[in-house]
Amino acid sequence: MRLNLSTMFTKSSDTESPGGNAGWNLEAGQSKENGFIYNSKIGQSEILNGMVYNIIQNVDSFEYGSPLGEKRLILCSLFPNVLINVFDVKQKKFFKHKLQSPFLFSLIEDDSESHALSNGRHRSIFKFKKAFKYSDYSNENFYNEIDEIIGENHPWFGIEMNYYPINNNDTNLLVFNIIKGFENEKEKYINSASRKRIWNNHISIYDEYIRFSDYGDILLVQDISKPYILKSKSQNIIFYGAPGTGKSHKVNEIIKEKNAKDRTERVTFHPEYDYASFVGGYKPTMGKDNDDNETIRYEFVPQTLTKIYVDAWNAIANGEDKEFYLVIEEINRGNCAEIFGNIFQLLDRNSDYDITPSKELKEFLENEDKGLINIDFGLEGGKMKLPDNLHILATMNTSDQSLFPMDSAFKRRWDWEYIPINYSRDNNENTSANFVVKLSDNDKFSWLVFIEKVNELIKSNDNLGMDKCLGNYFIKPDIDENTISLKSFINKAIFYLWNDVFKDEMEDESIFKNKTTYEDFFPIEENGIVKVKEILTILKLFDNKENETTEE
Repeated sequence: MRLNLSTMFTKSSDTESPGGNAGWNLEAGQSKENGFIYNSKIGQSEILNGMVYNIIQNVDSFEYGSPLGEKRLILCSLFPNVLINVFDVKQKKFFKHKLQSPFLFSLIEDDSESHALSNGRHRSIFKFKKAFKYSDYSNENFYNEIDEIIGENHPWFGIEMNYYPINNNDTNLLVFNIIKGFENEKEKYINSASRKRIWNNHISIYDEYIRFSDYGDILLVQDISKPYILKSKSQNIIFYGAPGTGKSHKVNEIIKEKNAKDRTERVTFHPEYDYASFVGGYKPTMGKDNDDNETIRYEFVPQTLTKIYVDAWNAIANGEDKEFYLVIEEINRGNCAEIFGNIFQLLDRNSDYDITPSKELKEFLENEDKGLINIDFGLEGGKMKLPDNLHILATMNTSDQSLFPMDSAFKRRWDWEYIPINYSRDNNENTSANFVVKLSDNDKFSWLVFIEKVNELIKSNDNLGMDKCLGNYFIKPDIDENTISLKSFINKAIFYLWNDVFKDEMEDESIFKNKTTYEDFFPIEENGIVKVKEILTILKLFDNKENETTEE
């Protein structure tokens, strides 16, 4: 999305005219209707989606920096991942920088008399003032960091802002393109007119470069077909996507690549899972009393997190160069706030956060036989901190994301890796391209073409969207390495589509016509084939030879 001139720029040395500092806002649009449509072509819709994803739940802790006046706050968001592409007009090159400071962003509605709904107008404004504050974060730190990157004597101004929800190494990414002026150029800012004249000259150089170079998205979006490589520094990563896209497979490939199967702890979150199940707690165990008689006693029993925490720190204490992996399947199916408890603070790898463990956990860690072999590694000063050789990898099925909502403070402590559905026909890079569904001995159809067609219908429905799509490996072949049985197809794919996707949709937007119910597919040998062929006809799988069922 192109930024309005004077929306975002460095502090000016202009002393002859007022208004020398940035307005820090961008008008989203206005209409004579009661509202307006955010324009996806210029990127407004993507920005809005990013704001919803990164929404600040506790608005009371958000400081606007000045009275709102005749404006109403609609959304407040905190973007944890921000990238700036600095275009140096002198060198005519881009330089990419990942910022450490998060970015505060708001959407406000203008209720002033000139834009009131009563006058048939409606205007909303994206705003990112330097004075914005939330908890320990402030936009002043964000802009100061840009000043340090650009250099004290060089002016700069923002030219574009884009949001990338799907990106290989940096998901949930907000990107600014910034133009860096010549050294000491601010001294030429006699007034706003002279500044605008200089800026327009820089913009023409920028546009010329964009138009005739191979810039495109190369600096922003990486090849999603490449395997994900963990950085040397420990990370918390959530792999997310539609059901069946291969999120767990991605995690397994990382562990296999690192040859770390024996240094991996794996757990699956669920609604009944809690802190004691994840970290540990007192449980009854059998032991012997002073008279050597069997008796029941209570002792601290470590669970998944504590076990791998101890293993990772003990490896460091022994001078071993080993990496450890904690794998959490279906992380959003559990109550993360309850499960992690105060351990949640340790997920902030880029800070000096440490926590004081509970009395029973501390006593276990100090036990040389069962806990840490050296408390200077893992319990220094009586505090816990995650070791650098411990990676936490999690998977999240987006179709179940409402089971237990994650707050923004928890989400921002993770890197996010989207696993897209792969529609490639190349058998080498997409093994599901070989999958077929067998209707009978002489009748079958392509699984890949089926999910492509049905996903197109799902994505075109405003009530459904990507979360409900079918992934490549939603069903795995059960007859041979490439063949899916009709029974498996109906019991898994058809049931999911009928029960979780199209059940409450209008018939003209569904693949189930004539008030079809799931029971109509049974018995499978008689009715299943007929009803499945009806669906194949609705999806127009017969329009292309690649899609046709084959009858020998």
